[in-house]
Amino acid sequence: QQTRQVSYPDCRDVRDQATSFEGVAGYAYDGFSLKADEGSERLAAARVSANFFDVLGVQPMLGRTFRAEEDQPALTRTVAVISHGLWQRRFGSDPAIVGKPVTLSGAPFTVIGVLPADFHFARLGDPEVFATLSPSQVMSERRFTHWMWAIGRLRDDVSAEATNAELVSIASARAKLDPQWHKETGLRVVPLRDALVGPIQPLVLGLFAAVAAVLLIACANVANMLLARAMSRQREVGIRLALGAGRGRIVLQFLTESVLLSLAGGALGLLWAGWGVRTMVSAIPASQLATLPFLKGLEVEPGVLAFTFGVCLATGLLFGLLPALRTSAGKVADTLKDGARGSGGRQRLRSTLVVSEIAIALALVAATGLLGRSLSRLLDVNPGFDTTNLVTARLSIPRASYDTPEKAERFFDQWQSRIASLPGVQSVALVDQLPLTGQGNTGTPSIVGVAGNSTSPDANLRTVSEDYFKVMGMPLLAGRTFAASDGPTSPPVAIVNQAFVDEVLGGRDAIGQRIGFAFVEGSIEVIGVVGNEKATSLDARMRPVFYFAWRQEAGNGTAIVARTNSDPRPVMTALRSESRAMESDILLLGVQTMEDIIATTPATFLRRYPLMILGVFAGLALLLASIGIYGVMSLSVRERTSEIGIRMALGAQASAVLSLVLRQGLALSIMGVTLGLATGLAGSRVLSSALFETPATDPVVFGGAAVILIAVTAVTAQRIIG
Repeated sequence: QQTRQVSYPDCRDVRDQATSFEGVAGYAYDGFSLKADEGSERLAAARVSANFFDVLGVQPMLGRTFRAEEDQPALTRTVAVISHGLWQRRFGSDPAIVGKPVTLSGAPFTVIGVLPADFHFARLGDPEVFATLSPSQVMSERRFTHWMWAIGRLRDDVSAEATNAELVSIASARAKLDPQWHKETGLRVVPLRDALVGPIQPLVLGLFAAVAAVLLIACANVANMLLARAMSRQREVGIRLALGAGRGRIVLQFLTESVLLSLAGGALGLLWAGWGVRTMVSAIPASQLATLPFLKGLEVEPGVLAFTFGVCLATGLLFGLLPALRTSAGKVADTLKDGARGSGGRQRLRSTLVVSEIAIALALVAATGLLGRSLSRLLDVNPGFDTTNLVTARLSIPRASYDTPEKAERFFDQWQSRIASLPGVQSVALVDQLPLTGQGNTGTPSIVGVAGNSTSPDANLRTVSEDYFKVMGMPLLAGRTFAASDGPTSPPVAIVNQAFVDEVLGGRDAIGQRIGFAFVEGSIEVIGVVGNEKATSLDARMRPVFYFAWRQEAGNGTAIVARTNSDPRPVMTALRSESRAMESDILLLGVQTMEDIIATTPATFLRRYPLMILGVFAGLALLLASIGIYGVMSLSVRERTSEIGIRMALGAQASAVLSLVLRQGLALSIMGVTLGLATGLAGSRVLSSALFETPATDPVVFGGAAVILIAVTAVTAQRIIG
């Protein structure tokens, strides 16, 4: 199933017909430019219905929000509500801002309100300006044009299941009104929390699991050290018991010591926590952080302090209790003897803890290996075009100044020519939506003259200039590419990719086919076929793509792709200065290389970020596990010092002694690796949704993790003997 936006009539129907909601509002992404002395500034913006803030339960800090009469189709009156941050940054916290005019993207607006400082709506990123939807007459009537999102507040006495059942009936009525384009579509509600944290929930759970795993390893080490320390104090405990001390008092003393150690470690950890949180947030790409504004001010809060205190107290009690009970459980006579019996039991307990450490460390190392292998395979994917030395940027021009397609076309032609003349630029082209950004429109194509094809797969829609395929390095498979003569007065033409031919045309000869869309009057002739490109994401399949001729679809916002002869960085700097010199009121956004885009896409981020986190914790787990192995084996060697001395006095070689220690260490390692493989294989299914072309049970990854843990044990044993 594919989740889509809704049309304006869809949102209106749910608002007017559904009884499950207290209110239903609509919203859509937008952007404005605000002119400043040093040039125009890009402002993230949103278009919302008049009741949007009422549905969210948000009251403005100053002024008011929108009224119903300010959100009518084709309404030209423009009012705006601004964010608290914009009010402070650009208007000096002037309370008289309400009622004042402001020019946005060359058009006059009136500020009617200022939002509170703590308001964020992550589904829109973090807009600084809100305006009303006020759709055009066409957009308000087209039921097949999905361009906005809907949000509603359920009544207290209504469940999500009952609401979905009601939406099914509304969707059925919608399908009857528009059977050609809504036959296979429906309506359903998704909790806002799931919509917000859905993409990052696996990351949070993975981080929590990694923290818990490292905590367990650290606690196992502490328990081992406490056991060793308790053994060295066994005579002291025996004397105290002989003098009448109660077992409870001795246990209390040991628990007090372990809890103090735990709390001291927690306090030291909190000193690093602030730095760690800032580091993790700074590692999130800006494009991803914009959709997670609640992370921007993340810090160690009182609730976190209380949780940390509770964890430290619990671990101190839990892992200090067993050594305390073991030490105070013996008979007085036994505890007063050197080499007291029962050391075998303590050795088994210490060995069990080490085996657990090895198992947990292996699971973390294997998880890191799976994510690393997955990321490597993702970055090796051929996107269908050459990504080297490719500079991209988005440009937005004032709508008021370039209010006709002819004006916009003349400006972009001039801009493209100036960029092409820059030193180091090989070729330049225009496109409305850059590939691999997850953006762009889709449409359901129909083949003119072929009956019953309105349910064909959706196609990604792109508008490109005549040199786009040359700049991107995409092969022409049949027909021709666009020419400068394919303008607004010539018959509409298009180019499709091979996936379009296979999935939509069913393998028919594409050249000369006429394709229709619900939002296009008449039909469009296919004049060429090009190779496939990853239009939306590296981890998505090659989808059908339909390319419109840019000169027939010129608008106010577009992107540029420029192929350079060498290092693109100087061209990026020149691109900014050249654009500012050409027009002071334009917005040049996202100047970056295609490699930069790939590195910050959700597909890459959702694999690289957890890989970075798990890599850190896997390294800590390996370090702690090696410390635990070293501690247990060195203690074992110390307990057997007399035995080893006798063996060497009787002629045993150093290699034989090393072999003795190695056998003990490898036995622990093999048991830990076996348990870790079972644990890792069982838990790897949790990662399966984040893996790309990598099986969750990849034998290479798990085999490599096992070899690493065995090698750590061998090196540790050798260090002890050395």
